[in-house]
Amino acid sequence: MSEEISPPVKDIVPEGAFFGGDYDPVRIAALKKIIEIGNRVSGESPQVAEMYKDTNLTYLEIAEQIIPEEVSISAGVAARAIGFAIRNLLPEEEVTEITARRRALNLEKQKQAMGEEGFRAHQQAASRKRHELHGVDVAAMLEGRGRIAWTDDEKRVVHELCKQKDFQHDKGSIAGTPNYSTIAFVINELFHDGKEIRYGNSVGSLVRDSRRNKS
Repeated sequence: MSEEISPPVKDIVPEGAFFGGDYDPVRIAALKKIIEIGNRVSGESPQVAEMYKDTNLTYLEIAEQIIPEEVSISAGVAARAIGFAIRNLLPEEEVTEITARRRALNLEKQKQAMGEEGFRAHQQAASRKRHELHGVDVAAMLEGRGRIAWTDDEKRVVHELCKQKDFQHDKGSIAGTPNYSTIAFVINELFHDGKEIRYGNSVGSLVRDSRRNKS
């Protein structure tokens, strides 16, 4: 996400809060814009949740239908805003289930394109490469499985976001409680280049573990 975001950074990033850290100001400006557009989409166009559930459309393809004017400004920001809106609208368990189904479908397509033997050879080569690079390093093995250890900065931001109304549920019996799914989205944008490393359930586990350790 390298394009400049308009208006200027100083007009988008608020003083204080978690945006006060040592982060790339352009990335922070983009993230603020993503959240702003995502909240608007979830309020004005809740059908994006059904579009994501019932089709194989990507975030960008949904954005092209729902917010084409934002796509024309920044396709990357618009696509990520759709992802944020979906996490506002759907329960974490459902998002996880849909993500798993889509990944399985993509793997199946890859397998069909490469053939059974070619796909197996590809997976084995990737495994050997990881072993050559990392040996039996535990942290590397965890990273290879998508289980990257939490950093202190990530933990700090999670706990700060949990206190902010913009990252809490606003309806039903869970109103006022942290929306772990949208918090995970922000953590991934800030610390993992937008890759889906953190999920709502892992953020929730982190928060609950921290509370137990304090009690």
